[in-house]
Amino acid sequence: MSKKENTQALRGMLDYPPKDMEVRTYLRHGIELTAEKFGFKEYDLPIIEALDTFSHKTSSEILQQQAYSFEDKGGRKVLLRPEITPSLARMAAGQAKAYKRPFRWYIIGACYRYERPQKGRLREFHQLNFDILGESSVLYDVEILQLIAELFTAYGIAPHAYQIRYNHRGFAQVALRMLAKMDGAKQSIFFQMVDKKNKLSVQAFEELCHKNFSDEATRDFIKSYLEKTSVSAVTELLETLRKLLSQQLLATKPENAAIENFIKQVENFSQLRKLLGLVDFPSKPIYDPSIVRGFDYYTGLVFEVFDASGEITRSLFGGGRYDLLLAGYLPKQGDLKNGLTGVGFGMGLHIVRLFLEKLGLPLRKKIDTDGKAYLAMMVDRTNTNAKTEASSEEVLALQSFAFKVAACLRNKGYAVEIGAAASSLQKLFTQAKSRGYTLVSILGERELATKAFSLKNIASGEVKNFSLLADAKRK
Repeated sequence: MSKKENTQALRGMLDYPPKDMEVRTYLRHGIELTAEKFGFKEYDLPIIEALDTFSHKTSSEILQQQAYSFEDKGGRKVLLRPEITPSLARMAAGQAKAYKRPFRWYIIGACYRYERPQKGRLREFHQLNFDILGESSVLYDVEILQLIAELFTAYGIAPHAYQIRYNHRGFAQVALRMLAKMDGAKQSIFFQMVDKKNKLSVQAFEELCHKNFSDEATRDFIKSYLEKTSVSAVTELLETLRKLLSQQLLATKPENAAIENFIKQVENFSQLRKLLGLVDFPSKPIYDPSIVRGFDYYTGLVFEVFDASGEITRSLFGGGRYDLLLAGYLPKQGDLKNGLTGVGFGMGLHIVRLFLEKLGLPLRKKIDTDGKAYLAMMVDRTNTNAKTEASSEEVLALQSFAFKVAACLRNKGYAVEIGAAASSLQKLFTQAKSRGYTLVSILGERELATKAFSLKNIASGEVKNFSLLADAKRK
């Protein structure tokens, strides 16, 4: 009698018969809807990549222990991609001159990691990535977090069901260097250790900390640093670092690149916190110094999304800013090296399905949208000859207003992109046309003061007026 053939997929991998494919189609629809609302374009990549594409760009654990790597028939060292971001960096660098910035791109594709299969963890998993490349402003960091909230809203997830916890890698590095005297090697050990914190018991984490840091004063600092989660504690930490950096800058040469970069990181974190405080979120992001992400390429904002009930103990997904990932691909002169900074996130579809099932939410529902609008900010439109730049507080106020306008329009069925600030109306309309928009809203001091704005069709000249105050009264 012949042996019965196995009908099961390989361990850690799933078949998708029609009923399961319907769920994936539903998840994809929510992604496509959100992508359209935020002005993102879809792209795709090969599943097999050169090993060098991932060397020094992903965690050593993934490369050494989890990667499906092998030599192809041509003797080249290759792997099945374990994540998306390094592949995106490779492609984006090659396309740097072919597309207008910022690149607002997304992908849904398969990734592979040889790890122990468990609930929410597969060896073949389908992942979504949203990324904005080419802009370093914290505006885009906040927009990525807003996109996550919008995606969850599309799936019917209530704000109280999830938490977005964030940190800032650059700010953390400054704190570790200035307050604990940790060099780069020790910081790397710290980040790898803290990335495991939420997966370990309190005792296991303390033992790991003792193993990695023999000095008691350093261990005491780590414990104290990870407990600084309140607004007052973070504000105090910010002011302490500002004072130390100011003193050190005065004590050294007039130009000290390292200290100036530290100051830049601290102020970037401060601006991020301020804008997050001003912008409306269904579920307000929470500062958490234990969020560090395991990948070495993160340089600024890092975040993870959690099940608020705690039933799913590991993070659902995460992401952050990676300003140096493309540096190796691009020329050292010119603006390309500095111009293709990035921020984004990767989300596994399987864990999101499990989260929706846990919440008892339907997995087969469709919604549609129409109309595409481009928002542009212009500071001090009443004084176009002004040479001085607007204060950071004015810019933050206008940016937070732009988010409110975008939310208003999206709720009315428009797809919206918040564009970079423009110095003239001509440049603004050129930007909008080059990105495929005919509906444009110009946001400046007048709109901010009146909480009213207009949407102009630059092809027909038709204008529609909106009021945030009127909308609020109707609610």
